[in-house]
Amino acid sequence: MPIGPYIVDFASHSPPVVIEVDGDTHGTDTGIRRDVARDRYLTERGYEVIRFTNRDVMENREGVYAVLAEKFGSGAPPPLTPPRKGEGDMETVRDDR
Repeated sequence: MPIGPYIVDFASHSPPVVIEVDGDTHGTDTGIRRDVARDRYLTERGYEVIRFTNRDVMENREGVYAVLAEKFGSGAPPPLTPPRKGEGDMETVRDDR
């Protein structure tokens, strides 16, 4: 979803929350600097930024659901299903800005 000059992974306007799922490049010096600038831009516009790693999403779904349920006040998380063939590596389908 575009917000200003950025395309965020997921966004909610009520409450104003941006959810980012980050690959390994976000841990580099360049990635960290970009994320700091991006987060500053988004928070100045009223968004809270929540970041998860690809590993969290793939291996700790219950933890991710718990954070999101607390933020959005939803009930039980959706049932977990294993990734379909060819869907297990989010790194290959995501562009790391």
